[in-house]
Amino acid sequence: MNKQILQQQQPLNTNVVDAAINGEQKEEEKIMTNPLKDHKIVSDEKWIEARKSLLKKEKEFTALRGQLNEQRRELPWKAVNKEYLFEGSKGKETLAELFDGRSQLVVYHFMFDPSWEEGCLHCSFWADNFNKIIVHLNQRDVTMIAVFRAPYSKLAAYENRMGCDFKWVSSYDSDFNFDYDVSFTPEELDKKETFYNYNLQDTGAPEREGVSVFYKDPAGRLFHTYSAYARGIDMLNVAYHYLDLFSREETKKVMNSLNSGYDVMMNTANRKANYVLKTTVPFLSVYLLPCVVLRSKSKKVSLSI
Repeated sequence: MNKQILQQQQPLNTNVVDAAINGEQKEEEKIMTNPLKDHKIVSDEKWIEARKSLLKKEKEFTALRGQLNEQRRELPWKAVNKEYLFEGSKGKETLAELFDGRSQLVVYHFMFDPSWEEGCLHCSFWADNFNKIIVHLNQRDVTMIAVFRAPYSKLAAYENRMGCDFKWVSSYDSDFNFDYDVSFTPEELDKKETFYNYNLQDTGAPEREGVSVFYKDPAGRLFHTYSAYARGIDMLNVAYHYLDLFSREETKKVMNSLNSGYDVMMNTANRKANYVLKTTVPFLSVYLLPCVVLRSKSKKVSLSI
């Protein structure tokens, strides 16, 4: 890691920088010695044999996933008869207006409680995974947005900080988040009985993540067609799928830990500006340091991973 680059941001605690550098060096030494410890090494012939065996299972999974996708599309719909009002950069808009001239709407329920000063780390990581694909969805009659419960006055600053291209709106003045089971009242939290992911449970937080899908017919009628929560939205996170391709022990531990629940998942995610700039980047090394700033005579440029 380039210590001089890190120290160009002022003020910056050099002890923290040194600790990050030392930690990185030790982690890299560990990474260099661990991969072959317990992993089986075989000949080309044996490797092809093992790969073809897994490929058979992958094809079976692909076929099953196709069947599941078809069943999802065949789910019954529920009419949306309640009026919801949202606020964004264009001012106040109804749910129907958020379709932006298209017939299908995908809502990412972004965790941002009105009492918080910034959005959820995990949801911020999620947003980077779908930010750049929305233009392609738009060409296929799909609008995708993120809905937050925090008021737009607070949301706007975070939207600018994240630098995302998709639409951000606040549902602060409506029951939208509560009706779609991603926000919970103080009474529900006190009783530890919040309805989330189609079950009464103790979510332990006033906000949770999710995705909801809506359809608008030619007559302008709205329908709720699908919602998924918790690990039900894992398939929408591209980074997780890429990480699943790797065999390195550190990556396997992270991906396997997702089965342990929400708290563990939170520890694998961060806002992109909070990752330390590194000459080499061990997978999912997370140091809670500010974004590195490089200063020149004419301007300063923020670099983030």
